Amino acid sequence: MRKVFLVLDYDCNNHCISCAARDDETGSISMDTLRGVLEDVDLADTDMVEISGGEPTLRNDLVEIIEHIKGGYASDITLLTNGRQFVDRELISRLIDAGLDRTMVTLYGHTAEVHDGVTGVRGSFEQTLRGLDHVDSTGLEYCVKTIVTKHNYRDLDQFVRLCDARFPRAWTSIHGLIGRGRARENYSSLAVEYDVLQQHLEHALDVAESVGKAVAVYVIPNCAVDPQYWSHFSVGWKEMTREMVYISPQSIKVRNLDTSPPGVCSRCDWLENCSWAWEGAWKEYLEVFGDRGIDPIRHIPPSGPTR
Repeated sequence: MRKVFLVLDYDCNNHCISCAARDDETGSISMDTLRGVLEDVDLADTDMVEISGGEPTLRNDLVEIIEHIKGGYASDITLLTNGRQFVDRELISRLIDAGLDRTMVTLYGHTAEVHDGVTGVRGSFEQTLRGLDHVDSTGLEYCVKTIVTKHNYRDLDQFVRLCDARFPRAWTSIHGLIGRGRARENYSSLAVEYDVLQQHLEHALDVAESVGKAVAVYVIPNCAVDPQYWSHFSVGWKEMTREMVYISPQSIKVRNLDTSPPGVCSRCDWLENCSWAWEGAWKEYLEVFGDRGIDPIRHIPPSGPTR
């Protein structure tokens, strides 16, 4: 099974300070071009396609794109979006009819002040919430995702509570910051040291467990929390990222992600299972913070890991 990450273009109705798009990434993949690209990468029905941007719901041909992918290529399609366009219930219905399997919507916090502060668009929080309400009402599988920044790390527990109360059907994910594009430019003002994050992330996971809310953690090292919380960390993604196909207006890249770890992790006994070995997550962290908060795991007994 491969993951195919499809960047359609870079147009967006938000202006997020944590955006991973670079200034030199421009352009758009037309429907005609996409047909040829999908032939080139030899998609199989076991492949998982994630459609992203920019903001893909701004595309007038998004329904056609999903129909084309589902009709002759991959059988599993996820749409990554800010959810604002989902205030249009009809759009969601048309995407589902076209073959969309699930959507992942980013919410930067539990208040408009936090979310709109990151997106740079007043009112985007309320639009995203309304869009998520509409998604929930359709029965479509969905995830509410947040990205950890200095704007929200103290209130991750409130993010989990909001998701549990308002979106009980959704699974929830907490992602580390990828230091790419605008996020790289703003990294020092966005990124949180792992030793500072620990108590807040652990408390959020305690809340999730207490209310029975499914929460997954991605692109954060396992050593950032106590091993009792590792059941929330992503499992089995590493091989998928090694084989990932990345399609954008600029290029097609196969096996494009460097999953090699930083030197500080070389003595960790949990290295092959760690959620952190994506170069966009650790290189910038080490440049800014050094190895503070990185605590390699040693001597994992049969009963489980220890720090």
